[in-house]
Amino acid sequence: MPTAHHVCLLLARSTLLLSLVFCDFASLAAQDSTRSPEIASLSVVVSDPSGAVVPNAEVAFKGKKTLATKTAEDGSVRALLPYGDYVVTVMRPGFKTVKLIDVAIQVPDPPDLKVVLQVGHYCDDCCDECVVGVQTITSNLPNVVEPKATAPLWSWFSDCDNKKYIGLEIVQGGKVIHRSSFPICSVNERNKATESPQKIVEFSFKGGYVFQGEYDTTRKDTIEGNIWQAGTDPDTILFGLSFSTKKQVLLNTIHVAKVDGGSRSEIDRGLIVRTFPTSKPR
Repeated sequence: MPTAHHVCLLLARSTLLLSLVFCDFASLAAQDSTRSPEIASLSVVVSDPSGAVVPNAEVAFKGKKTLATKTAEDGSVRALLPYGDYVVTVMRPGFKTVKLIDVAIQVPDPPDLKVVLQVGHYCDDCCDECVVGVQTITSNLPNVVEPKATAPLWSWFSDCDNKKYIGLEIVQGGKVIHRSSFPICSVNERNKATESPQKIVEFSFKGGYVFQGEYDTTRKDTIEGNIWQAGTDPDTILFGLSFSTKKQVLLNTIHVAKVDGGSRSEIDRGLIVRTFPTSKPR
């Protein structure tokens, strides 16, 4: 038969056990109430119609979390976002703004959201010229946003009845280092007959210039240049330009050429690209 002393010990132990159980439940409840929301790691990759990446594009997320950032040199940006619905806006001068409505993120590691920017005038916080799309990221399926143009577009070195010519000059330090012209055709998206394969115009000139304030060349260096069509729009053609030596790439950039008017852009300090309508090839 237990004594009064034994009864007191049993009661004390029972009280301690109940206290521990209560503390465990309280701890679990506190952990549950402070649990972090589910987070997704979303990567956005921005490119132009030719597939070339677009660095320094502004990417804004608006939803449960608001975030604005820019793409890196590889055209990508990664954001940590709580699960939910977002408006994703991608902007870059020289391209049309892309605004994605109701982007629903519901998985922790969604696939890359690939956005293809079309050449044109961009707008800040507008929808008149924006390409609006709806994306739901609920699985590991690819997500590609590529706005489709419905108006006739322009293509260079194509054969057609309404052929025009664009002249191009590249000027460095006031001296013309390249001059050429080429045919362009208005090509309907529904009928791209006799469209030529991708063409690259190559040229070269002597060095002695500094590119991007960093890459110094001498007169002994031969600089190789390439021009290609990187995109198109009903009123403009986007040209890609690259400059390099045998040892390194000096500059990769773009120039937006108006089809029915002159265009001028300073792609680097003292390095000017001019395009203009012309009546015959040079």
